[in-house]
Amino acid sequence: MFDGRIISPIKYIIDLFGWLPWLFGTPTAMQDGLFLSKKFFFTNKITENSVKKYYGDSHIIVLLILHDMTSEDDFYIRSLHKEQQNLTPSLILASASPRRQHLLAAAGVAFEIVPSRIREDEYPFTDPISYAKMLAEAKSQDVSRLFPESWIIGADSIVEIDDEILEKPNSISEARLMMQLLSGRTHYVHTGYSIICKVKNHLFSDVVSTAVKFKDLTETEIEWYIHTPEPYDKAGGYAIQGLGSFMVKYICGSYTNVVGLPVCEVVDHLFKQGVISRNQRPFHHVPTPS
Repeated sequence: MFDGRIISPIKYIIDLFGWLPWLFGTPTAMQDGLFLSKKFFFTNKITENSVKKYYGDSHIIVLLILHDMTSEDDFYIRSLHKEQQNLTPSLILASASPRRQHLLAAAGVAFEIVPSRIREDEYPFTDPISYAKMLAEAKSQDVSRLFPESWIIGADSIVEIDDEILEKPNSISEARLMMQLLSGRTHYVHTGYSIICKVKNHLFSDVVSTAVKFKDLTETEIEWYIHTPEPYDKAGGYAIQGLGSFMVKYICGSYTNVVGLPVCEVVDHLFKQGVISRNQRPFHHVPTPS
């Protein structure tokens, strides 16, 4: 059962399928034979003073919770159903964005998170669509150099109006100017995405664009919104999935694309390449980030 290893101190030994829903506060997150992202379990508030290992087969899994661990320890979850595990290609999201992580997890996809290390300001701007695609490719290729056998997803979103790119506002005054510019008008969100696997010599990149129409914003509405924390870590200075939803009159195109990842197109490509399948039960998705 324990492969001859002594693990101490053991705080609990719990039958996974009996206690996991209670422990997580959600339906079981286990997919038999899959390596699930440790970020998924962080997001679901698994204690930092724990390390989880799954032992056994696809029917009897035991959860070991160890205490006195530090936040620097490696947290992971793995099924030892080797045959199925070996048939499942590993997938990495090359992004630290909680919104992209949520969108992919909400679609029932298991993945790891390894943010790219590129500096976007080192890439010359061309036009919005080409620039979004170039940055997405750069991000996926950066991470693929570290993990050539894995499938990597890179993405980058750009907000454009009148051929002007709206970055993340750095101040209240910048956020105010953005809201005044977007008020009552249509702008475009272009998200480039790139999927690469070096050992398979596979690289696919594309851009999805969505038109977003804002209502006419009053000065009071603008001042209220820019004095919330929401605009300041988002391109264009608003979140369609958050408080900023009240400003959006309608969109033409993909909603998830505006949030940060064109899920339909990304998942469809992963299906076609055999990276993911629907033969296993989906795990419960993470809560929507702000």
